[in-house]
Amino acid sequence: MEEPLPPIQPLTRVRFNELASKVREDTKYDSGFQGIIDHPAHQEIVEGGEVAIRHILRDLQNNPDPWHWFMALYLITGETVIKEEHRGMVLAMTEDWLAWGREKGYLPNKT
Repeated sequence: MEEPLPPIQPLTRVRFNELASKVREDTKYDSGFQGIIDHPAHQEIVEGGEVAIRHILRDLQNNPDPWHWFMALYLITGETVIKEEHRGMVLAMTEDWLAWGREKGYLPNKT
């Protein structure tokens, strides 16, 4: 008889940081997004759903290396918020997601 799976725990900030560090370390030499998207730690973050959004947006605010968060946010939200004229411009793309996060209440508004 198979043992039952452990209950799914909410994605805490500590767990998010562990997973983010793991995916960054394990994929730092990957040239494409597929290895990142397929990484179990990245998948666990995405599975965090709504809870993960706030963690990801805060990481985007504080981390100058947002390479994998754009795809995670898209996978969670299904929304495309990056303006066409910002494609390929990491800082502008980051600001598009942060503005979306403020608009949706995931981040405090700028003062």
